[in-house]
Amino acid sequence: MYPSYINNSYPSYINNSYPSYINNSYPSYINNSYPSNISSSYPSYINNLYPSHINNSYPSCINNSYPSYISSSYPSYINNSFPSYIHNSHPSHINNSYPSYIHNSHPSHMNSSYPSHINNSYPSYINSSYPSYINNSYPSHINNSYPSCINNSYPSYISSSYPSYINNSFPSYINNSYPSHINNSYPSYIHNSHPSQINNSYPSHINNSYPSYINNSYPSHINNSYPSYINNSYPSYIHNSYPSYINISLNYLVGAFQATRVFFFL
Repeated sequence: MYPSYINNSYPSYINNSYPSYINNSYPSYINNSYPSNISSSYPSYINNLYPSHINNSYPSCINNSYPSYISSSYPSYINNSFPSYIHNSHPSHINNSYPSYIHNSHPSHMNSSYPSHINNSYPSYINSSYPSYINNSYPSHINNSYPSCINNSYPSYISSSYPSYINNSFPSYINNSYPSHINNSYPSYIHNSHPSQINNSYPSHINNSYPSYINNSYPSHINNSYPSYINNSYPSYIHNSYPSYINISLNYLVGAFQATRVFFFL
């Protein structure tokens, strides 16, 4: 079901929209940076490290075998667990729990700011600031394709398929299973299984490799701040860097105002 979702919807989404999005818009945003990152580093990352895990599975995963990966391996995980997981729980997880998951657990991971970031800051960040960043490059990609994808298609996908998929199953899966899966199993899955799957590096991969991937390649893409952004500064990026971006700008404005006041006072 998820691979049907993926092989039909998600690849249609990905192979048609998302790659159009990715190959044209996102790579325009990213094809120089991120595809250099992705086409060179991420595939090197993926084709060697992650695809050793994934290139046979995940790229096959994405292009051919993600459903094969999902339909066969992951769907055994997914088609039985994950769709039950997803069709029943993910949206309660996503709409209710994923923020609870994110707002409580993941934001604890994300400094309670990934959801604030996601629900308040990230959309404001995405729709206002990040899309300013993104509305031109990434949002042309995102506000048109991905938000259309997300707001219209992906939510249509998500709100209809994925939330039906998600609102019912994923949180039951997630709040019960996925957090059990995530907090207990998914970390066990990720920290133990998925990293074992990911070279014991999906968490190591995430914490060590993926940030190394991200801190070196992706942040080279993101100014060495997306992983700093992700590992340290993602909230720090959002609360420190992004606000530092904003707060520094505001501080410059305030400093300039104060300097102007002092100048005229003198």
